[in-house]
Amino acid sequence: SELQRIVSLAAKGVFLTVVPVAVIIVLFGKTILGLFGPGFIIAYVPLVILLTGQVLNALTGLVGSLMTMTGYERQTAWIIGTGAGTNIALNAVLIPLLGIIGASIATASTTVLWNVAMLIFVRRRLGINPTIFSIKR
Repeated sequence: SELQRIVSLAAKGVFLTVVPVAVIIVLFGKTILGLFGPGFIIAYVPLVILLTGQVLNALTGLVGSLMTMTGYERQTAWIIGTGAGTNIALNAVLIPLLGIIGASIATASTTVLWNVAMLIFVRRRLGINPTIFSIKR
């Protein structure tokens, strides 16, 4: 369908934007963080963890926007709200154990979880594959 074609093009655009930026951050992240001062370099590992969550988020496509544009605002809000609650709970557990790394793990994990939940919803309700894997050659 036309919507599938548009969503596939959007997924390609997101992927082609996110991956090069992610590679640059992984390769030069310590240097970039160091520009803000030597104390910021310690944030490199949490940055990479958060970045991993965002790359996985990009692979699911623009699921939140797609749900909202097709009339599923309440379901989108419920999924994100549940994810936010899960994020708070995971942060409460992981920050005392792992500090900033625990916070980044909690945030990356819940970002991936709510995007996967929305992906499942979109696949079942709309019959659309919004992922990068929907692109036909």
